[in-house]
Amino acid sequence: MRQRHDVPFTALAVALITALFIYMYLGHWQHFLFKHSLNSSETREFINLIEKPAYMKDLLLVKIASHPDDALAWRLLANCYLKLGDEQSAAYATRKALQLASPASIPQFNHPG
Repeated sequence: MRQRHDVPFTALAVALITALFIYMYLGHWQHFLFKHSLNSSETREFINLIEKPAYMKDLLLVKIASHPDDALAWRLLANCYLKLGDEQSAAYATRKALQLASPASIPQFNHPG
């Protein structure tokens, strides 16, 4: 025969176990939604761009050849050159990016004075 104080304990145990299972399932919802996209060709291409600055540099040079007024491409190219240790080319690409950038896209620093 069940005692009266066993009912709240059983209800609490069921609630905790249910909460645990809900957390385990919903706590990793990103994995369930995006597990297939981790193997996409676009994801592999993005990883190559991040991990291989020489690969990204080559892509940016092709982009700049067809769109020489693209300030963002020049900025990204400067970053690639820095990662590759080519400071002279990075400086040139940075100058080009600054020449092409609109005044609104260049950060303004106001010094208290």
